[in-house]
Amino acid sequence: KEIRLENISFAYYNKDNLFTHLNLSIKKGEKIAFIGESGCGKSTLVDIIMGLLKVKEGKIYIDNEILNEDNIKSLRSKIGYIPQQIYLFNDSIAKNIAFGDEIDFNLLKEVIKQANLENFIKSLPNGIHTKVGDGGNNLSGGQKQRIAIARALYLKPEILILDEATSALDNESEMKIMDELFRISKDKTMIIIAHRLLGIAKCDKVYKLEHSKLILERQK
Repeated sequence: KEIRLENISFAYYNKDNLFTHLNLSIKKGEKIAFIGESGCGKSTLVDIIMGLLKVKEGKIYIDNEILNEDNIKSLRSKIGYIPQQIYLFNDSIAKNIAFGDEIDFNLLKEVIKQANLENFIKSLPNGIHTKVGDGGNNLSGGQKQRIAIARALYLKPEILILDEATSALDNESEMKIMDELFRISKDKTMIIIAHRLLGIAKCDKVYKLEHSKLILERQK
């Protein structure tokens, strides 16, 4: 029902605090965005929320339970993460989305449609069985990002995290995919790190990170 950060302080090794006594509450189903200049800590904050970084002070609560080693796997299993830098291995599009040998082809078809990959895959002689090349070098940046979106959706996550995930797309493609993601994520919690304001107009809350402070810029 809620992820809550209480009085969080964090610093990288031998550095000053990036955050001091930061507080944040994210309700289930909320769509929130973080904006701010490069290096202000947006990705770090999301890594803290996912439990990938340990805080110096403060606590993270999931439904009033403190996030710890016992329940962190349970939290991560509910997260679909779409990064800016996408890792693809030299296998088929299908394997890159499903991440394994057992492929649910009905689900695969569904997420390909949701990630706006249908037309591209239909244009390929081998369709979903097309090899992406080493590191995805047979694909454009936008095609790789769509595969990453499909991969995250394939997990049927409760929480969808987009870390500047549409940065390689043109404005029209970004709007199309963001509209589709909002449409299919009505019951999901969405956390978006935004590089531009275009895709976050539908967010419930927009927070700005500035001088180590989290400022609520806009609320619906």
